[in-house]
Amino acid sequence: MAYRGRMMSGAGPAPAATGYAVACTLSLMLALGIAPAAAQMDLTGMWVPLPRNQDGSGDTGDAAGIPWSIDGRRRAHSWSAEEFDTAEWVCRPHAWNYSIEGPLSQIRFLPIIDRATQRIIAYRGHIQMEQQETVIWLDGRPHPPANAPHTWSGFTTGEWEGDVLVTTTTHLKEAYMRRTGLMRSDRATVRTRWRRIGNYLQATTILYDPIYFSEPYVRSTNMWVNMPERPMSPYPCEEATETVVPRGSVSHFLPGRSPLPGLDPDRADEFGTPYEAKLGGAHTTLPGYVDELAGMEVAPDGADPAAVFERPPGEDIAPQPLWGIEPQGAPAPGEIQVLPVQGNVHALFGAGANITVQAGEDGVLVVDTGLESMSEAVLEAIRSISDGPIRYIVNTTHTREHTGGNDVIAAAGEQVPWRDANYSSGPQGALGRDKASVIAYLNVFTRMIVPPDGGEPLPEGGWPDNTYSTPWKRLHFNDEPVVIAHRPGTSDSNSVVLFRKSDVVSAGDLLDLTRFPRVDPDTGGSIQALVDALNYLISIVAPAENSAGGTLVVPGRGRIADYAEVAYYRDLVGVIRDRIQDMIDRGMSREEVIAAGPTWGYDARYGSDSGDWTTDMFVGAAYDSLAR
Repeated sequence: MAYRGRMMSGAGPAPAATGYAVACTLSLMLALGIAPAAAQMDLTGMWVPLPRNQDGSGDTGDAAGIPWSIDGRRRAHSWSAEEFDTAEWVCRPHAWNYSIEGPLSQIRFLPIIDRATQRIIAYRGHIQMEQQETVIWLDGRPHPPANAPHTWSGFTTGEWEGDVLVTTTTHLKEAYMRRTGLMRSDRATVRTRWRRIGNYLQATTILYDPIYFSEPYVRSTNMWVNMPERPMSPYPCEEATETVVPRGSVSHFLPGRSPLPGLDPDRADEFGTPYEAKLGGAHTTLPGYVDELAGMEVAPDGADPAAVFERPPGEDIAPQPLWGIEPQGAPAPGEIQVLPVQGNVHALFGAGANITVQAGEDGVLVVDTGLESMSEAVLEAIRSISDGPIRYIVNTTHTREHTGGNDVIAAAGEQVPWRDANYSSGPQGALGRDKASVIAYLNVFTRMIVPPDGGEPLPEGGWPDNTYSTPWKRLHFNDEPVVIAHRPGTSDSNSVVLFRKSDVVSAGDLLDLTRFPRVDPDTGGSIQALVDALNYLISIVAPAENSAGGTLVVPGRGRIADYAEVAYYRDLVGVIRDRIQDMIDRGMSREEVIAAGPTWGYDARYGSDSGDWTTDMFVGAAYDSLAR
């Protein structure tokens, strides 16, 4: 879909004989110098995959020919096959760019026609593998902002280069490149070249991923034949308990303990691939590497399984820039980006922590207010959504990037009418009728008036005057139930806000898609409490088909998310928790744990060596919370 936002200042394969016929036909065309006409082709039709080679030897863990980065290698080698048996991931599909590689890649392409001009403005594609769908937009529309939701198929635009349709896909969820833990990150862009040659369709993909690959990865060409008589089989899925893996658990292997056969130096695959080659890296993709294989031992004596944690040769090669694609990032400093979420809810980005706004006939409810310096820009952004009175502010935690604008934004609002005009204050001991009521868990109030860092208290006008100390507080506002639940995680003051009719959750700092979580043991936070809170989020965030869509989530930082992002984030926090706990159990000190780098596999995506929240600070805080 086209995502609009604003910026405010402040079936089985065909017979093998068919594949042979295709190969002969293409060879004859090349031999005779016959080239298709340089004109736009029609992709419409039912396309059935021809027999094809699958990359890799099939030896689980083998990564020969994969130009992955150190994080890509480390992430894959903590993977456990039990992940497929985790209830939360029962219906997680393979992404579109993965599914076109497999034997169940039957595709139906249908045109989307502009009625006025009768031109094809897009193709809608449906693939048999887990019923993934995509739209290839041909009308020149831009890609959405970076903070818009990501999907398994992403957002795709296409341009014709003669008779080749070149498509560019962004806004992809993290997903498998191979079903053995080799991941493609949510920062990736996929370029695909589609070409129709008579009754055959050809596609070649190039993956650009700055997180898990050190250089572009070209997947081998795929081929389909047009068979309009072939029906498309359905591929339904529903969540079900089919496993003994407990819900809420995270399946993975601790460092150096993976039993994957591809990581066993003493095991030889059916092709006799040397152990060193199976570790992968950009150097294993080069033609000259074949000559190097002749001098390698297949199963060398004394090989160290820990070599999987060493940096692959050539890993530091920087990913090449994309052809003409400039990723749309976060708002510029001083600007607020406004994006619709769904129902009555919008999200504001750029004021510090993300802000959630629910608006309707009763007025405006705001979740978090951002930094004090951005208050006026936030007010302007709110007024672009609704000119109704700001009635409520909900704070999901006590930190200034969530509460700094309370004073200014509350003063711009008014209390919900209460009793009569002669009654001076509002409900719950509100400070006055001429300001919005500020709702928060009780601990938020105490930390605003006595900041944990010893700094100055927040201005009195921004203090919560509508606190709760029970497990939840409920409102009915703008014809919608609003449930505010206390869920300790990064501190003991976290709240989660559920807009039940709009089907949106504002998660605050419990979900941060830009960095490792800011756990603060000094204010009651712990990494175990955060895992528990994320499991709670998973329980209330209901996905639509294929673990996507459904309930949308506004995180404390980063883009609009859904069920899959919450589950992925729970997994990474759970994995790091288990690694640190194992190190503590083995008697390692705080300094030794930090030096060991237990965040490996996730550093390129979430880590930082500078700023106010570094990777080492996170590891230290997680250690402290577990050691206590």
